[in-house]
Amino acid sequence: MKTIGPELTAWDALTNEDAERRVLASAMLSSECVYRILPILKPESFSLDSHRRIYRVISELATNGKPVDEAIVADELQKSGELNSIGGSAYLSHLTDQVVTGELARALNVEHQARVIVDKAARRYSLPRRD
Repeated sequence: MKTIGPELTAWDALTNEDAERRVLASAMLSSECVYRILPILKPESFSLDSHRRIYRVISELATNGKPVDEAIVADELQKSGELNSIGGSAYLSHLTDQVVTGELARALNVEHQARVIVDKAARRYSLPRRD
C-alpha cells in the first residue's frame, strides 16, 4: 500500500473511524438517528469489521421494527457469538460514552457523518485489491 506520510497509508486516508464511531453511537442513543442513516449506509460501508458487525445488528433490529440501544445490540451480538470479536459490551459502552452532551448535536448530524463513511467506502473499493 502506498504511504502518504510517515504513518499514513492510502487505505488510512480513506477511512474515518471517528465518523463511524459517532454514527454507531448515535444509532444506539437515538431511534431518530437510526432511521435517518438506514437509507444511506450498509454494513460494508464501514472500514472496521467490528463496526460492520455492530451496524449489521443495528440495521436488522431497526428493519424488523425492534428497538435499538446499547444493551439490545450487545444481546444480539452475544446471541450470534460476535460480542467478544467486536470488543465486548465495554466497546459498545465506549462508543456511546464518547457521544457526550457537547458532541450530541454533532452526532445528531448523523446523515452527514453517514455520507462521509459512504464516500470513504466508495474510494476504498475503487482501490486495487492486494491479494
